[in-house]
Amino acid sequence: MLSVIQAPAPDSEYAFARGACFSADGERVYVVDEEGGCVRVLSRADGSLQRTIGGAPALAPAPAPTTVVAAAPPPPPGKDGAPTFVAAASFDGPRAGFEFKTGDLGVGYYSVSAAAAAAAAAPAAAPAAPDADPDADADETRLKRPHSVAELADGGIVVSDSDKHRLVVFGAGGEFVRAVGGTRGAELGQFEYPKGVALLPGAGGASGPVVAVADFGNHRVQLVALGSGEALCELGATRKPPLPETCHPGSLIDDGEGHLAFPMGVAACGDALVAVADYRNHCVQLFRYDVGGGGGGGFVRCLASRAPSEAAGSARPRDSTQRYKPSDASFNFCGGFGDGELSWPASLAALPGGERLVVADKTGRLQLFRVADGAFEGHAAVDAPALAGVLRGAGGTVCVALDGAGCLAVVDGDSGAVAVTDAPVEASPPVDASPPVDAAPPAAH
Repeated sequence: MLSVIQAPAPDSEYAFARGACFSADGERVYVVDEEGGCVRVLSRADGSLQRTIGGAPALAPAPAPTTVVAAAPPPPPGKDGAPTFVAAASFDGPRAGFEFKTGDLGVGYYSVSAAAAAAAAAPAAAPAAPDADPDADADETRLKRPHSVAELADGGIVVSDSDKHRLVVFGAGGEFVRAVGGTRGAELGQFEYPKGVALLPGAGGASGPVVAVADFGNHRVQLVALGSGEALCELGATRKPPLPETCHPGSLIDDGEGHLAFPMGVAACGDALVAVADYRNHCVQLFRYDVGGGGGGGFVRCLASRAPSEAAGSARPRDSTQRYKPSDASFNFCGGFGDGELSWPASLAALPGGERLVVADKTGRLQLFRVADGAFEGHAAVDAPALAGVLRGAGGTVCVALDGAGCLAVVDGDSGAVAVTDAPVEASPPVDASPPVDAAPPAAH
């Protein structure tokens, strides 16, 4: 049975919920609120909000104004009276009159006229220092577009603070403990929009617990010791070609399996294995790590089919609308939609024992794969009508988490709805769409 513990937002609103995880005792669900810049701790029993971690502090009431200031003209309205805005997960080409950026309404296209009017209405800001980080914040305890959360053995949590390019550790009481990273870059120990984060059981030592981090903009996974803040190694790093050789800074060199393109989710699978939701390659890639031997690891296998380029070692754009190689007709830009195929996988979780994975992609499907050989086992046997009531529709971001018993939590990234199962997730048998062996051939026309 699937129970909704947080109702979806109205269809006209977006909640921007992201990653989730269960507490060790399974009584609470941590849900990342990207727009609110916090982690919400929900009761599994009734969905009540128990605590908020990492959000903005309450503001003191403003003093009564002593002078009257004329209000600046509002930005020009769109069809619904709001500034014209079109949500988009990534840049899909120039649009006349629009600018692609991350703003108050999220990531997408903002009308240039509205942006100019808003900028004109804002008070002039003091010039930044030459070396100032545009993503810096005076309050290091505050989060800016966090993406994922994992609970630590001591009851604290670690959060990937994506827009500040860092990890943040909070104690069991919700207090700020430390930040790791914070400088955008490609060196070991630096991040560029980190996404998924997962605790690696048994990998910690004197340097504290070790987590795997999906370093989205650097196309790799980093293993980081939270106690020391040291990055131990990287997995699956993909080369970027020199900018003059391409038409877009998001272009990559396709070196084949074992190399990532915009990884989103990570999960520990036991036996020193970590699984990665390889968003741009429409697959899950499995790596073995060795932090005890000085760091390092290697590629093991792909789960689900990986979308290849025309030729290994060739450069390719980061999404379907940025084709600078018109002849590259063989690249699968949208992934697959059949059983055992993935289209933009963003989240995954390992069942107890680490032998199977639940993978969620942009189609809203929850598929099960066997870690040992990558075989597709079926779809998660979840009440379909109830699940349809949770998910706003295909194309959104769906996040999954599993507790110690194998019960599933599903978070719809657009509506903010959260639902949990009351029994361990199992695979429903795949539907065989092939005709019976003894079926008569179709009549000739």
